[in-house]
Amino acid sequence: MSTTDRLGPEARVDGSPGPAADGEGVHTSHGYDIRYKFRAASGDRRHLIVVFTGIKTDGDYDFDGRAAAGCKAAMLWIADDFGGENAYYMSHAGERGLADGVDELIRTQLSRLGLTARDCTLMGFSKGASAALYYGTKYGYANIVASVPQIKVGSFARDTYPKIYAHMTASGSVEDCVELNGLIPEAVRLDADLAKNIYLFSSVDDSQFGFHLKPFVPELMKYENFNMIMTKSSQVTHHGEVTHYNVPLILSIIYALSEGIAPRFGLTSNGAGEPFDYSEIKAGGADG
Repeated sequence: MSTTDRLGPEARVDGSPGPAADGEGVHTSHGYDIRYKFRAASGDRRHLIVVFTGIKTDGDYDFDGRAAAGCKAAMLWIADDFGGENAYYMSHAGERGLADGVDELIRTQLSRLGLTARDCTLMGFSKGASAALYYGTKYGYANIVASVPQIKVGSFARDTYPKIYAHMTASGSVEDCVELNGLIPEAVRLDADLAKNIYLFSSVDDSQFGFHLKPFVPELMKYENFNMIMTKSSQVTHHGEVTHYNVPLILSIIYALSEGIAPRFGLTSNGAGEPFDYSEIKAGGADG
């Protein structure tokens, strides 16, 4: 069961949720208090954009500033704060119930807006991108915008953020790591809804690309509108710069999705550098 925060709307007389209210709130589900912020759509836009955050130490939200100000869709920012620490929105002490709670929060907001999962875009950068891919494929959302995600979240958290890894796992064992590494691949493998619009951003200059993303891209090519944008630019030299460079393109995509229009780019490149050679990835998809 869930509750809404002090800013949340009252239910209608028939018990259905009332219209969503602007502001910050808490959705309680599966034993977790899930913090969020909601902003209503402007005009007649009928779309919800859900933003998952990257690594945060202050409990703040990503994409909550000038960049998002021009978006006319409704927006839902969700904090990754489960038991006082980041959890990739996936696991706390080996338990996965928090993900069902986050999905419940999104569905509750969609219900209040009179929308469905096809009227919803999940987006995120780095850790947030991992969550967008996971929730979009596991819980059946139609639109995913993911910039530089980690796929093997167990290995990455263990090696880079050991405190987060300890928080996510039951014991920090090798088995725990294997289970976390398999969450996104399993969600994709089991997902039979191929009518998705997926927009994936990366770069060969992101040191995480070779280990986390490149081997996994062929699995994503099963979706009807899978798009990958590989950036090659002198302005992109590491992981964090990929998203910053692509903010204009990311905005154009979410603006279009907010209007009910799904762009189709396919496998492409941007930036002034040499275009990315997709032949090895395509071969992997053909072999699969």
